[in-house]
Amino acid sequence: FIEELPLDGAPVLDVGAGSGILSIAAILAGASSAVAVEIDSVAARVLRANVALNDLSDMVQVIVGDAATALPEGETFPVVFANIIARILADNAAQIAARVAPGGSLIASGIIEEREQLVLDAYAVHGLQPVGRKSGGDWVTLHLRRA
Repeated sequence: FIEELPLDGAPVLDVGAGSGILSIAAILAGASSAVAVEIDSVAARVLRANVALNDLSDMVQVIVGDAATALPEGETFPVVFANIIARILADNAAQIAARVAPGGSLIASGIIEEREQLVLDAYAVHGLQPVGRKSGGDWVTLHLRRA
């Protein structure tokens, strides 16, 4: 979905950033900056190294911690990426949805097809509706938008 998003000059949030691939891809697709939040300190070290290897350290802020508490209260983004398993996506729907700006998009991936409805239901409660879906094998990526 990265190529379909209006990223030109937009800041993005990458929750559960892992290696940083989504943050890096978003910057390369035109995002102005990325905040990459990763709870695992070992993964965050790899993330920082990948950002540096791509010469994007000035555009990607790496935060080690939980997205619910690591960011300033009320801070929202026009585009939020969350590549996390369905159960964690659903359990953290309130916190992740709160980071999506009005009219903004959440790209949720890492979802096994049989758990897709769990994620859709969890985010619908918080005002995010599906506008796109891609699948490959048993995996699903959802594009949700806040009205």
